Amino acid sequence: MHPGGAIDPGTKRPLRRNDARPRSAMTLPILTTLHHPSRQRWSSRVESIDRESSSPAALIAETIRRGRNRPLVVLNGAERTDQIIATGLAARGRSAVLLSDCTWKRQAGPAEAAASRLAAIALGRGNTDFCVLSTHETESLPRIWGFDPERVHRTPFCFTLDHEDVTDPPAGAGVFAGGDSLRDWPTLAAALIEADAPARIASRDFPTSLLANLPAGSNPGALEPADFVASLRAAAVVVVALQPGIERSAGQQTYLNAMALGKLAIATDSPGVRDHIEHGVSGIIVAAGDPGALAAAIRNALDPDQADAIAAIRANGRRVALEHYSEDRYLDAILAVADRLIAKRTDGRVIQEKAARLSPGR
Repeated sequence: MHPGGAIDPGTKRPLRRNDARPRSAMTLPILTTLHHPSRQRWSSRVESIDRESSSPAALIAETIRRGRNRPLVVLNGAERTDQIIATGLAARGRSAVLLSDCTWKRQAGPAEAAASRLAAIALGRGNTDFCVLSTHETESLPRIWGFDPERVHRTPFCFTLDHEDVTDPPAGAGVFAGGDSLRDWPTLAAALIEADAPARIASRDFPTSLLANLPAGSNPGALEPADFVASLRAAAVVVVALQPGIERSAGQQTYLNAMALGKLAIATDSPGVRDHIEHGVSGIIVAAGDPGALAAAIRNALDPDQADAIAAIRANGRRVALEHYSEDRYLDAILAVADRLIAKRTDGRVIQEKAARLSPGR
């Protein structure tokens, strides 16, 4: 065995533990695949496995092996690999599992839907709790998947830009819209046309059928991550148009990153938006699926007569994002849930041990 731990058979490299802590301290009760070695509070509380240093098969095997006797294993519910790990740990029934970022949607195909339902049943029977990013999902997740509502916890999301990116951002100009998840491109396109506002649209999924009538100067297309951030920084207004009637949250990363940069975030009223944006104070919220309302918001944002009011919202949105929606705050929220689960499990064991000692048969 490699002196630093198990070897990943796919890469022949050692599986990395949290680099910010000496080996002598690696007996902490929380094992996690959320690897954030630069976040001191988080890294001082957890033993983490870096998924980037191993193949999916090795990550699954190693996390189950090291996690099966831990008080708690924290996994990323948005990752299929972590969902498999959670199911494996649930089947063994020893460790409690906390899945973060459970922004799940129902699968359309019958085979995928059946597989998802079976996985949900396995997780629901295990000692598994779930973190979601919105108030809406604290109700929708247990309703859709049959989980105990007491096991679903809200942990608001965070901006994900580096410190260098959010330091002294430019005021910017024009409109930016980016991302792919559950975006309502027809409503955005109609709003841009009505407002006569060209936009940089960064998406792999923007329909070609909507290209012809966009305002001159619009530039749809996919961007590399660095170019995506550069375009976000260069804008003054960032629009996140989400599909009406959706069951899960989406778009938080884009509008929180925009707020952290001091941009005016305009988002449609979809799950999660009101958990992070206060309308007219830290951003603008308009009805989902309403091109006219979105066009009016865009026109107002670009109106020179509204510059002072818009500047105040932008400044407040930046302050709110930096103070309340940092990555440290997000990880602290997960830790708070983890601490409650560990305390609850410890209390339960103490009660069971006392009951066993008081049993007449002993």
